[in-house]
Amino acid sequence: MKEAKNIDIEKLFIESKGAPIAINGKEIVGLDRFKMISKKMRFNLILLETNSQWKQGFVLKTKGTFKIEGRPMIENVIVFWEDTMPQNIEVTVDSKDKTLLIYNVWDVGDGVMHYWHNGAAIEVKQENENKRIYHCNDGYPDLDFNDLIFSISW
Repeated sequence: MKEAKNIDIEKLFIESKGAPIAINGKEIVGLDRFKMISKKMRFNLILLETNSQWKQGFVLKTKGTFKIEGRPMIENVIVFWEDTMPQNIEVTVDSKDKTLLIYNVWDVGDGVMHYWHNGAAIEVKQENENKRIYHCNDGYPDLDFNDLIFSISW
């Protein structure tokens, strides 16, 4: 297990080839590969907290479609930003391979969606059999996993 001082999280993920890494007793990932119970599932997404100087968000990605009530269907990937997402939203995912990728993103003010570099990491906590809470670090190289916190339940 690594200690918190002078840790290059990006380098550790490269060395682990994207596998989870342990830091300060926490298992962290660059992205969560959520195995869906069935091909089509309904998820409730709740934005719990943001604590970053940068705009925060998260991505859901699958080989398939996303449907939000009253909106056109979206293929393969959907992004939720803290400033435009309702605090609580329901999304139906229809996935060909029953795999949902989940990762955090941020915008430092340059209009670019940043992800998977510098300090980007997520601690995923399984609250119960039908709910996960995602504690995200933004791209700033520190070990604050409260820059974005959201939950997914099904």
